[in-house]
Amino acid sequence: MATRHDLTIDQGATFELAIEPLDAFGDRLDLNGVTARAQIRRSYPEPYPMAEFDCVVTDGVIDLTLTAENSSKLIAPTGVWDVELVTPLGEVVRLVEGGVEIRPEVTR
Repeated sequence: MATRHDLTIDQGATFELAIEPLDAFGDRLDLNGVTARAQIRRSYPEPYPMAEFDCVVTDGVIDLTLTAENSSKLIAPTGVWDVELVTPLGEVVRLVEGGVEIRPEVTR
């Protein structure tokens, strides 16, 4: 079951989030060979993402980045997001999910 984590993103600004997945004992998960993918959509049934995060997995940490250019395209006031891990065997595990609040930018 995925952990719930809501996001607040400033439209037009770079957004970064580091996730350290832990096992039941509080130790970092072994992420060797694992890739990550994460998207924001207006709603769960929405067919196209509003944005996709750049995902980098290193040393047991997943770094998610949304560039200022990509966050400027977030026009809905709210959305939903998640991050999934893909194992070397092709198994997909949803790690984190939640809502997204988008704070509109003034300076463009």
